Amino acid sequence: VEESDGLRAVVRLEGLAEAAEPARVILRLEAWAGRPLVKITHTVEFLHDDPRTAFVRRLGLRLPLALDPAASQCRLGGSAIHEVAANGQVGLRQDSHLASRVWRRAPDAAWPEILGTGAQSRGWLQLQDASGGVSVVQRDFWQEAPKELRYDAAGQALEILYWPDSAPLMDCRRYSLYPHQGQGESTPADQRWVVDKYYTQDPFKGVSRSHETWLVCHPSGAEAAAVAGVAADIQSRPLLYAGWP
Repeated sequence: VEESDGLRAVVRLEGLAEAAEPARVILRLEAWAGRPLVKITHTVEFLHDDPRTAFVRRLGLRLPLALDPAASQCRLGGSAIHEVAANGQVGLRQDSHLASRVWRRAPDAAWPEILGTGAQSRGWLQLQDASGGVSVVQRDFWQEAPKELRYDAAGQALEILYWPDSAPLMDCRRYSLYPHQGQGESTPADQRWVVDKYYTQDPFKGVSRSHETWLVCHPSGAEAAAVAGVAADIQSRPLLYAGWP
Protein backbone atom coordinates (compact mmCIF):
# COMPACT_ATOMS: atom_id res chain seq x y z
CA VAL A 1 0.00 0.00 0.00
CA GLU A 2 1.68 3.20 -1.17
CA GLU A 3 -0.93 5.68 0.06
CA SER A 4 -3.95 5.41 2.34
CA ASP A 5 -5.82 8.12 4.24
CA GLY A 6 -9.28 6.65 4.75
CA LEU A 7 -10.73 8.32 1.64
CA ARG A 8 -8.22 7.25 -0.98
CA ALA A 9 -5.85 4.32 -1.34
CA VAL A 10 -3.13 3.39 -3.82
CA VAL A 11 -1.96 -0.23 -4.05
CA ARG A 12 1.22 -1.03 -5.96
CA LEU A 13 1.88 -4.40 -7.59
CA GLU A 14 5.07 -5.38 -9.37
CA GLY A 15 6.14 -8.39 -11.39
CA LEU A 16 8.06 -9.61 -14.42
CA ALA A 17 6.65 -10.65 -17.75
CA GLU A 18 7.24 -14.16 -19.04
CA ALA A 19 9.94 -13.69 -21.69
CA ALA A 20 13.58 -14.44 -22.37
CA GLU A 21 14.41 -10.87 -21.35
CA PRO A 22 11.42 -10.09 -19.11
CA ALA A 23 10.03 -6.59 -18.81
CA ARG A 24 9.20 -5.23 -15.37
CA VAL A 25 5.52 -4.37 -14.97
CA ILE A 26 4.25 -2.06 -12.23
CA LEU A 27 0.51 -1.63 -11.58
CA ARG A 28 -0.94 1.03 -9.34
CA LEU A 29 -4.60 0.62 -8.38
CA GLU A 30 -6.19 3.80 -7.04
CA ALA A 31 -9.61 3.74 -5.37
CA TRP A 32 -11.80 6.25 -3.51
CA ALA A 33 -14.22 5.59 -0.66
CA GLY A 34 -17.80 5.38 -1.89
CA ARG A 35 -16.89 5.76 -5.56
CA PRO A 36 -17.42 2.99 -8.15
CA LEU A 37 -14.13 3.78 -9.91
CA VAL A 38 -10.73 2.13 -10.01
CA LYS A 39 -7.88 3.89 -11.76
CA ILE A 40 -5.15 1.59 -13.11
CA THR A 41 -1.75 3.03 -13.95
CA HIS A 42 0.20 0.42 -15.92
CA THR A 43 3.94 1.00 -16.29
CA VAL A 44 6.23 -1.31 -18.21
CA GLU A 45 10.02 -1.03 -18.00
CA PHE A 46 11.73 -2.72 -20.92
CA LEU A 47 14.79 -4.68 -19.78
CA HIS A 48 16.02 -6.18 -23.03
CA ASP A 49 19.43 -4.92 -24.06
CA ASP A 50 19.24 -4.89 -27.84
CA PRO A 51 16.08 -3.69 -29.63
CA ARG A 52 17.40 -5.26 -32.83
CA THR A 53 16.73 -8.74 -31.47
CA ALA A 54 13.71 -8.20 -29.19
CA PHE A 55 10.27 -7.17 -30.46
CA VAL A 56 7.09 -6.83 -28.43
CA ARG A 57 4.18 -8.85 -29.78
CA ARG A 58 1.54 -8.14 -27.13
CA LEU A 59 1.25 -6.00 -24.01
CA GLY A 60 -1.77 -5.54 -21.78
CA LEU A 61 -4.08 -6.86 -19.09
CA ARG A 62 -6.53 -9.76 -19.04
CA LEU A 63 -9.30 -9.50 -16.44
CA PRO A 64 -11.60 -12.50 -15.82
CA LEU A 65 -15.29 -11.69 -15.36
CA ALA A 66 -18.16 -13.68 -13.86
CA LEU A 67 -20.96 -12.82 -16.29
CA ASP A 68 -24.09 -14.77 -17.14
CA PRO A 69 -23.59 -15.61 -20.84
CA ALA A 70 -27.34 -15.82 -21.48
CA ALA A 71 -27.98 -12.30 -20.15
CA SER A 72 -24.78 -10.52 -21.16
CA GLN A 73 -24.76 -7.32 -23.16
CA CYS A 74 -21.83 -5.45 -24.68
CA ARG A 75 -21.49 -1.85 -25.85
CA LEU A 76 -18.46 -0.33 -27.53
CA GLY A 77 -17.64 3.34 -27.80
CA GLY A 78 -16.18 3.62 -31.27
CA SER A 79 -16.78 6.64 -33.47
CA ALA A 80 -20.41 5.78 -32.64
CA ILE A 81 -21.89 3.61 -29.88
CA HIS A 82 -22.39 -0.02 -30.92
CA GLU A 83 -24.48 -2.55 -29.02
CA VAL A 84 -23.65 -6.18 -29.84
CA ALA A 85 -24.32 -9.62 -28.47
CA ALA A 86 -21.73 -10.59 -25.87
CA ASN A 87 -21.00 -14.01 -27.32
CA GLY A 88 -18.00 -15.09 -29.32
CA GLN A 89 -15.46 -12.27 -29.42
CA VAL A 90 -16.04 -8.53 -29.72
CA GLY A 91 -13.56 -5.71 -29.83
CA LEU A 92 -12.75 -2.06 -30.43
CA ARG A 93 -9.46 -1.44 -32.20
CA GLN A 94 -7.65 1.81 -32.93
CA ASP A 95 -5.12 1.13 -35.68
CA SER A 96 -3.90 4.71 -36.08
CA HIS A 97 -5.02 8.22 -35.12
CA LEU A 98 -7.31 8.19 -38.17
CA ALA A 99 -8.59 4.61 -38.27
CA SER A 100 -10.70 2.65 -35.78
CA ARG A 101 -13.02 -0.30 -36.11
CA VAL A 102 -15.60 -2.23 -34.10
CA TRP A 103 -15.61 -5.96 -34.82
CA ARG A 104 -17.30 -9.15 -33.72
CA ARG A 105 -16.55 -12.80 -34.37
CA ALA A 106 -19.43 -15.20 -33.78
CA PRO A 107 -18.65 -18.48 -31.96
CA ASP A 108 -18.89 -20.52 -35.17
CA ALA A 109 -17.29 -17.94 -37.52
CA ALA A 110 -13.84 -18.26 -39.04
CA TRP A 111 -13.36 -14.54 -39.53
CA PRO A 112 -14.47 -11.41 -37.65
CA GLU A 113 -17.23 -9.17 -38.97
CA ILE A 114 -16.56 -5.44 -39.14
CA LEU A 115 -19.52 -3.65 -37.52
CA GLY A 116 -18.33 -0.09 -37.95
CA THR A 117 -15.34 2.04 -38.86
CA GLY A 118 -14.33 5.59 -38.16
CA ALA A 119 -11.47 7.86 -37.24
CA GLN A 120 -11.15 8.80 -33.56
CA SER A 121 -12.99 6.35 -31.31
CA ARG A 122 -14.28 7.08 -27.81
CA GLY A 123 -12.13 4.37 -26.25
CA TRP A 124 -14.50 2.44 -23.99
CA LEU A 125 -16.17 -0.96 -23.70
CA GLN A 126 -19.09 -1.85 -21.42
CA LEU A 127 -20.21 -5.29 -20.25
CA GLN A 128 -23.23 -6.08 -18.09
CA ASP A 129 -25.68 -8.81 -17.20
CA ALA A 130 -28.70 -8.97 -14.86
CA SER A 131 -26.57 -8.56 -11.73
CA GLY A 132 -24.42 -5.58 -12.74
CA GLY A 133 -21.74 -4.39 -15.09
CA VAL A 134 -18.35 -2.86 -15.62
CA SER A 135 -16.96 -0.46 -18.19
CA VAL A 136 -13.33 0.01 -19.13
CA VAL A 137 -12.16 3.40 -20.37
CA GLN A 138 -8.71 3.72 -21.90
CA ARG A 139 -7.46 7.29 -21.67
CA ASP A 140 -5.95 8.69 -24.90
CA PHE A 141 -7.15 5.62 -26.79
CA TRP A 142 -6.87 7.09 -30.30
CA GLN A 143 -3.94 9.39 -29.54
CA GLU A 144 -1.76 6.46 -28.45
CA ALA A 145 -2.67 3.97 -31.19
CA PRO A 146 -2.41 1.07 -31.69
CA LYS A 147 -4.78 0.05 -28.89
CA GLU A 148 -7.54 -2.53 -28.53
CA LEU A 149 -10.29 -3.48 -26.07
CA ARG A 150 -11.71 -7.01 -26.38
CA TYR A 151 -14.16 -9.33 -24.70
CA ASP A 152 -13.85 -13.09 -25.14
CA ALA A 153 -17.03 -14.87 -24.08
CA ALA A 154 -15.45 -18.32 -24.27
CA GLY A 155 -12.75 -17.32 -21.80
CA GLN A 156 -15.04 -14.94 -19.86
CA ALA A 157 -12.32 -12.29 -19.94
CA LEU A 158 -11.93 -8.62 -20.70
CA GLU A 159 -8.67 -7.77 -22.46
CA ILE A 160 -7.07 -4.31 -22.32
CA LEU A 161 -4.32 -4.31 -24.92
CA TYR A 162 -1.81 -1.47 -24.75
CA TRP A 163 -0.03 -3.06 -27.70
CA PRO A 164 -2.40 -5.51 -29.41
CA ASP A 165 -1.22 -8.61 -31.20
CA SER A 166 -3.41 -7.51 -34.12
CA ALA A 167 -0.85 -4.74 -34.79
CA PRO A 168 2.64 -5.22 -36.26
CA LEU A 169 5.40 -6.06 -33.80
CA MET A 170 6.63 -3.15 -31.69
CA ASP A 171 9.90 -2.20 -33.43
CA CYS A 172 12.23 0.08 -31.44
CA ARG A 173 15.20 -0.10 -33.77
CA ARG A 174 16.81 3.10 -34.95
CA TYR A 175 15.43 4.27 -38.30
CA SER A 176 18.81 3.92 -40.02
CA LEU A 177 22.10 2.12 -39.48
CA TYR A 178 23.98 5.14 -40.81
CA PRO A 179 24.47 8.65 -39.43
CA HIS A 180 22.95 11.47 -41.49
CA GLN A 181 24.86 14.71 -41.10
CA GLY A 182 22.86 16.19 -43.97
CA GLN A 183 19.73 15.90 -41.81
CA GLY A 184 21.31 17.75 -38.91
CA GLU A 185 22.60 14.83 -36.86
CA SER A 186 25.71 15.87 -34.94
CA THR A 187 27.46 12.58 -35.54
CA PRO A 188 30.93 11.72 -36.82
CA ALA A 189 31.46 10.68 -40.37
CA ASP A 190 32.31 7.16 -39.21
CA GLN A 191 29.74 4.98 -40.94
CA ARG A 192 29.87 2.39 -38.13
CA TRP A 193 28.79 4.87 -35.44
CA VAL A 194 25.32 3.37 -35.10
CA VAL A 195 26.50 -0.22 -34.79
CA ASP A 196 29.57 0.44 -32.65
CA LYS A 197 28.38 3.30 -30.44
CA TYR A 198 24.60 3.88 -30.63
CA TYR A 199 23.46 0.39 -29.67
CA THR A 200 26.29 -0.32 -27.26
CA GLN A 201 26.62 2.98 -25.39
CA ASP A 202 22.99 4.16 -25.53
CA PRO A 203 21.16 0.97 -24.55
CA PHE A 204 17.41 0.62 -24.87
CA LYS A 205 17.31 -1.14 -21.51
CA GLY A 206 15.46 0.89 -18.88
CA VAL A 207 13.05 2.71 -21.22
CA SER A 208 9.58 2.76 -19.64
CA ARG A 209 6.03 3.53 -20.75
CA SER A 210 2.88 4.21 -18.72
CA HIS A 211 -0.83 3.92 -19.57
CA GLU A 212 -3.92 5.02 -17.67
CA THR A 213 -7.01 2.79 -17.57
CA TRP A 214 -10.25 3.28 -15.64
CA LEU A 215 -12.70 0.60 -14.50
CA VAL A 216 -16.22 1.88 -13.77
CA CYS A 217 -18.64 -0.43 -11.94
CA HIS A 218 -22.36 0.18 -12.27
CA PRO A 219 -25.69 -1.54 -11.63
CA SER A 220 -27.47 -3.52 -14.29
CA GLY A 221 -29.37 -1.54 -16.88
CA ALA A 222 -26.93 1.36 -17.10
CA GLU A 223 -27.80 3.54 -20.06
CA ALA A 224 -25.33 3.92 -22.90
CA ALA A 225 -25.47 7.72 -22.62
CA ALA A 226 -24.47 7.55 -18.94
CA VAL A 227 -21.47 5.35 -19.69
CA ALA A 228 -20.48 7.57 -22.61
CA GLY A 229 -20.69 10.62 -20.35
CA VAL A 230 -18.38 9.13 -17.72
CA ALA A 231 -15.97 8.09 -20.47
CA ALA A 232 -16.01 11.60 -21.92
CA ASP A 233 -15.19 13.05 -18.49
CA ILE A 234 -12.25 10.68 -18.14
CA GLN A 235 -10.98 11.54 -21.62
CA SER A 236 -11.25 15.28 -20.96
CA ARG A 237 -8.15 17.06 -19.79
CA PRO A 238 -8.39 19.45 -16.82
CA LEU A 239 -8.19 23.11 -17.78
CA LEU A 240 -6.35 25.52 -15.50
CA TYR A 241 -7.53 29.05 -16.14
CA ALA A 242 -6.29 32.23 -14.47
CA GLY A 243 -8.51 35.26 -15.00
CA TRP A 244 -7.08 38.50 -16.34
CA PRO A 245 -6.85 40.20 -12.89
